[in-house]
Amino acid sequence: MKNYFVLSYLTVMLTGCLVIPSKSGSTPDTLAQAVKTVENSKAVTRTTTRGPLLCENMPGCPELAIDWKKQHGAYAVSLHIYSPYQIEMNEISFDIDGKKYSYSTIGATAHRKLDNSTVIESANTVNVPASLLSRFKNAKNIQVIICSDSMDITQSMLSNGTQSKAYRMFLRGY
Repeated sequence: MKNYFVLSYLTVMLTGCLVIPSKSGSTPDTLAQAVKTVENSKAVTRTTTRGPLLCENMPGCPELAIDWKKQHGAYAVSLHIYSPYQIEMNEISFDIDGKKYSYSTIGATAHRKLDNSTVIESANTVNVPASLLSRFKNAKNIQVIICSDSMDITQSMLSNGTQSKAYRMFLRGY
């Protein structure tokens, strides 16, 4: 009998310990409001979108990245090329529906050899005005032209309705 009493007492005590008292003001409505506040806050934001251009059977297709932190009315757009040799980028141009916009790079081209391979990543950045990115949204064709010391590399970002991953990522970020 004594064992049943102890067992009953422990059961009641443990059950009582599992009950979590609600704090004043912690109703489902206030919890939902707190979630909405966190979702609308700027505490968690994605600041860069990145994706490859349209390349047909081209190894090392260039990738375009846009940093969505606007500085002085412009956005930093970088291009990354993967190749067995270093490419020195001097200028990056965007041909939007037949109209060309050219921008000089803001520094020296960065080079990085990928681990366990012969591939070198060449990357450089240009600052483009916000007005250029607004033209991307309604464009029919966008060509990206990378001017280097040895050659010009031209790839499509948007071509006759075919969207590159870089363009789709741009639409998500814009």
